[in-house]
Amino acid sequence: MVFWFGMFGFLLVIGALSETIHWGWSILGLTFIYSSMTLFRQRYKAASNAIRAKYTFDLLSESDRDEVMESVSNLMSTAKYPVRDSEDTLNFMRPEQRYGFIALGMSRIGIPPKIGNEWYEVHNPFSEILGAHREIAWVKHQIKRKYGVDVNFDNV
Repeated sequence: MVFWFGMFGFLLVIGALSETIHWGWSILGLTFIYSSMTLFRQRYKAASNAIRAKYTFDLLSESDRDEVMESVSNLMSTAKYPVRDSEDTLNFMRPEQRYGFIALGMSRIGIPPKIGNEWYEVHNPFSEILGAHREIAWVKHQIKRKYGVDVNFDNV
């Protein structure tokens, strides 16, 4: 959907540049292109954090995992809309959303990702990764190619 939104914007800009349509439509086209690029970037960051968090979390010791989950629980209980039972809420989420919150918890207590440089800034991993199937596939492909690591959410 985001791809087609950007393509429609691109066609509007091309139409305006070729003077087939009024130049004002190019402003709308540029807005479409900017919106689709911004949405892709947000989803990419959320997907990258979730995948790297899955890999990193699996390599942590049991005590470090407990510390991360405590951090996630504190994070969720002090959010704008606090969650009473963070464990149930995390179990309700899809794996990529859950690991997005785990990435926030690891970032908060200073655990860097085992692959890549640092965590991306993601404000709400629950919503920013919605519909990010293409971005998740892209990040998995990049990580596999660059680090030789295959990260899957299937065994969660």
